[in-house]
Amino acid sequence: MSTPLKVVHVEDTAADCELAMAMLERRWPDLEFERVETEAAFRRALSREPDLVIADIEVPGFGATSALRILSDIGARIPLLVYSGTISPAQLDECVRMGAAACLLKDQWAELAPTVNSLLHRQLIASP
Repeated sequence: MSTPLKVVHVEDTAADCELAMAMLERRWPDLEFERVETEAAFRRALSREPDLVIADIEVPGFGATSALRILSDIGARIPLLVYSGTISPAQLDECVRMGAAACLLKDQWAELAPTVNSLLHRQLIASP
């Protein structure tokens, strides 16, 4: 039995969350997937030591930049994949500057599992 992939998804749209979960379950059948919409829920989810965070750029009251700030503040080395329906160059630059591991647009769902696989591989190589 393989080790499950643990993902926290910062998302306010149930349909987008379900699509992401379905795309990842094809590659990781033992997926542990948790959707959060608030800072408090995100902090609780981090206590379960996820392997990856996927975060929409704009979730009302929370979002990718807030999640990146929290990860930085606590010194977590969890890769964060930013995704959005649209993202401005300024938002993209800010996310990259803050440490986002990758960025996908929501119409690039076919790239989700390969991108996650690449991020996890890079994380494994970078781990001490």
